[in-house]
Amino acid sequence: MSRPLVVGLITEGRSDRYFLEPLVLRQVGSLLEQGARRTVALADDVATCPRATMVSDEALLHVEAAELARRCHLLFVHSDWNERGKAEKLAESLSGGQARTVVLAPRRETEAWMLADARAFRRLRGADVAYLPTASEAVEKEPDPKSRLRQVMAQVTHNRAEDYFESLGQSVDLTALAKVPAYADWVTRTTLILKELHFL
Repeated sequence: MSRPLVVGLITEGRSDRYFLEPLVLRQVGSLLEQGARRTVALADDVATCPRATMVSDEALLHVEAAELARRCHLLFVHSDWNERGKAEKLAESLSGGQARTVVLAPRRETEAWMLADARAFRRLRGADVAYLPTASEAVEKEPDPKSRLRQVMAQVTHNRAEDYFESLGQSVDLTALAKVPAYADWVTRTTLILKELHFL
């Protein structure tokens, strides 16, 4: 496959995609900016399965995941922590193909990563950051990230939670996220594969 670098993403659910797509692009872009020996173009969009998520019918998921893997250099397979076995199984089934796979599994739930940076909520009028953990790394100890996020966002005018997921994915601070162990582990594994693929 020729450049630019194409990254793909399969998410556990559709709402996770709104947050993770911009976050994945920003993080991979940051790694390339910091470590590439030469200029590497990164595709403008994350490639995704048109219909399938990790909770889709297994046959549909595998068909669309295999097709997606053929279009990518690097494919992230996302699940929440308690479902990571399913993500690992799918990633393993795709190994040996054109794309390299990396499981992306936030401890507990994806919403935990949204809680890592109070500044990301500044653009969301009414967000109550007093409900956020005081330290970024503490988000993994949050027993119910979804509930905590609802508390933070209770006074924000929106129709659905997904209305602000993309904003958080675009603005959450990567340095703050780097302090979160599961996130740091994902970045480390992604970096190793980018080196193996000679993008870094």
